Amino acid sequence: MKELLKLRGKAKNDFYQSKYDHYKKFNLLALAASGFAFIILFAVDFDAYQYLEWDSLMRRILLLSLIAIVAAVYRKTDHYKIMCTLSFIVVHAMIWDNIWVTSYAPLISHANEGFLFMGFVLMMVSYGAPLRYSIIAQWGLVWDLILSNNIMHYDDGLF
Repeated sequence: MKELLKLRGKAKNDFYQSKYDHYKKFNLLALAASGFAFIILFAVDFDAYQYLEWDSLMRRILLLSLIAIVAAVYRKTDHYKIMCTLSFIVVHAMIWDNIWVTSYAPLISHANEGFLFMGFVLMMVSYGAPLRYSIIAQWGLVWDLILSNNIMHYDDGLF
């Protein structure tokens, strides 16, 4: 561990690039699988709305366009800084989309399932990322939860 902390410059970039190269397929598959699973959360939306809310489905499908962009960039470059940043942006976009969808629902307690799911996805995407990127993304999750509390006003007091 001490050797890793002492890395600087090109050696550090080479290490993180090789780490990303090892996990890049896992990263892309995790994003794709979570994107499709995110659409399946439409079933939870049905329980919250008590009827089929097609706008909710459209909002969830909109996220697939971001995953398609990641797949296109994935074919063009494999630089770890670009791909890790883009992956974290997509995961946070899923979180923001979950806030957007559940803010219109009469029963907002189902937002917890989406946040738990996104926390796991964020952890999976962090495997190939540098520690600094992962820490910033995890703190972003806390800020996303604070944002959701300000938008949805949880009765039981999230914070």
